[in-house]
Amino acid sequence: MAKDLSVLVLGATGMVGGLLLRLCLDDARIGRVSVIGRRPCGVTHARLQETIHPDFDHCEPLSAALAGQDVVFYCIGVYTGAVSADELRRVTAEQPAHLARVLHAVSPGAYLAFLSGMGADRNQRSRIAFARHKGVAENALLALGFTRLGIFRPGYIFPVTARREPTLAYRVFRWLYPVLNPLWPNMGLTSDELARAMLGWALDESDRAPSSTFENHEIRRLAARHESPHSA
Repeated sequence: MAKDLSVLVLGATGMVGGLLLRLCLDDARIGRVSVIGRRPCGVTHARLQETIHPDFDHCEPLSAALAGQDVVFYCIGVYTGAVSADELRRVTAEQPAHLARVLHAVSPGAYLAFLSGMGADRNQRSRIAFARHKGVAENALLALGFTRLGIFRPGYIFPVTARREPTLAYRVFRWLYPVLNPLWPNMGLTSDELARAMLGWALDESDRAPSSTFENHEIRRLAARHESPHSA
């Protein structure tokens, strides 16, 4: 893939999307960086273009912003237990498919990196709603036939910067993760490992598989291969 790429980050106000935005702005291989989100990302940069779009149930108005993209990172998501069952389904299963259809129509050669989750069930039979919804989304993206599609299924994502945890369970697990990680290294990863792996996959000249699914341990290996920065 050539230099001066056009890269789009969806979900740049979130934990992983925010890290990806910073990595993209710091990378010499990337010429233009765009973000689309429900609210401003709070970052200003000469190479950054921002589009505010409050309703991802309707993505057709985003055609112009999605056109001409080389790489797209989809990091929009919500936490189980922090939203209603209806919102969890819409954001996790339906909205990625809506946006991907518009993206594929206007940027058919784009590479798409999709943040899924451990346990995503493409058979859509899991009793866990999150797993079913992620499976629905993965199937929809695979059916569109992107030039390259990377599906990332992390376990627990440990925040490398302080944040307000969305639920009590996440507060507890943030405390437990550093203790448990040496014993069970594939239960999760850090947010910067995930961001590095997604960017590394997208810009890797040696990987041309049309679709790849990365489980937690594979994401960690991918992140380790892409530790060296390409500073702008």
